[in-house]
Amino acid sequence: MWFSHESVPRWMPALLLGNALRGERRAAGQAHGRFTRNMFRRSILRLVFGSHKHLSIGIFFIVLVMVLGVACSGDDGALGAAGAPGASGSQGVDGAKGSAGEAGQAGSDGSDGSDGRTGSTGATGAQGATGPTGISARLVSLVNAPVLANGTVAGAPTEFVINLDVSMDPAMPGKSLLKGNTIKITLPDDFADTGSLAFKGVGSEDCVPGNLQCTTGVLLPGWPQHPIGPPFKMYDINLSGSNSIVFTALEDILADPPSAPGIKQIHLILKRFTNPGPGQYAIKIESETGPNGAVETSWGQLHIIPEIRPFISLTSAMNPGTPNTIYQSAAPGTSTPFGYDLLLWNAQGEASTGVTIEAVGTDAVTASHVANLMQAGVSIGRVFVDGPEGASVSTESASVEINAPITGVPTGHLAAAFTAGATPGDYMVTFKLFGGNSIQTFITVQ
Repeated sequence: MWFSHESVPRWMPALLLGNALRGERRAAGQAHGRFTRNMFRRSILRLVFGSHKHLSIGIFFIVLVMVLGVACSGDDGALGAAGAPGASGSQGVDGAKGSAGEAGQAGSDGSDGSDGRTGSTGATGAQGATGPTGISARLVSLVNAPVLANGTVAGAPTEFVINLDVSMDPAMPGKSLLKGNTIKITLPDDFADTGSLAFKGVGSEDCVPGNLQCTTGVLLPGWPQHPIGPPFKMYDINLSGSNSIVFTALEDILADPPSAPGIKQIHLILKRFTNPGPGQYAIKIESETGPNGAVETSWGQLHIIPEIRPFISLTSAMNPGTPNTIYQSAAPGTSTPFGYDLLLWNAQGEASTGVTIEAVGTDAVTASHVANLMQAGVSIGRVFVDGPEGASVSTESASVEINAPITGVPTGHLAAAFTAGATPGDYMVTFKLFGGNSIQTFITVQ
């Protein structure tokens, strides 16, 4: 029977080694015993037939041989007790998940993966069997907010999005939060609270999108700029202790897909907090969103980066009602009902203007590479379409500077369109910036 290194008990190597050492000592003892017995016989012969002058020497030698013979030819002697097994390594509390796509952002030339599209997603850490409270812990992903470039940069105000452990497909249900129940997010003490701006609900006084003079957060159904709400009427947001943010439902928030799929994301706009130095930081989420309001504990790793990187995101705010433009449907050979409104920042955190999308033709690095993101004649990124052949992504004009939704910071706005091929099926579009991040959208053609 073959064993893998993971299936062999930790005491077995010590036992095998002890048996091997015992065999070696037994063989050595037997050989040495034969040697001493031969010497003993020779000594007897010399004592019997040799001269009297050797008698004293012979007697001494006999005694010596008998002592050595007993020592060498006896049983192996007691085998040293096997060392105590090493203590089990400490179990990871919840197995930190690699930050979504962060590993793919490292390449400075954009060729992060083999096709220049995406780098390897950070490996998911091994999940501990049980969470700190004895309930199996869940893993979530934490990413920079889509409305600014520096929400996860060291020394900047803290702003990020929590993607809960549910499908973002609007046809799939998210989390429900009953009236009076809470969602609690706890930051490590490394995030400094300056106390500068009070916690308020979005839409209340001094907490108006575009001019947020507050510290706040919103619950989302799975796509940006579409808060469940009105937020200040549906839930409160407050600070608990020094570093915990608590949402309390003022009304039942129920999952009713696809138009109201429930809670799938949490956008935290923590202007009074400052990001710590570069590194990975564990964020804890305790939400009363389980059956009958049971507490569900989740953990995620927030990657704080040392400096701003090129950043691309998708906004829903350009269309009335802020519909979901990440998941859409279209007929063969037609465009999606809504275009893609892309927000772009360069490596200095400035609005990236003058960007266009140009088809690549024969210069494609893979079959799915359909276009490049171009700026001043230089490729700054790529566009991929995975799915049946014939689909395209295009734009009619270059990106221009606007104020980003919610935050009001300058950004580049690029309006793009997806046109399906003649073949029905599922399509996935990836927009990738060299040295930066990537985003994806999904289209069902039928």
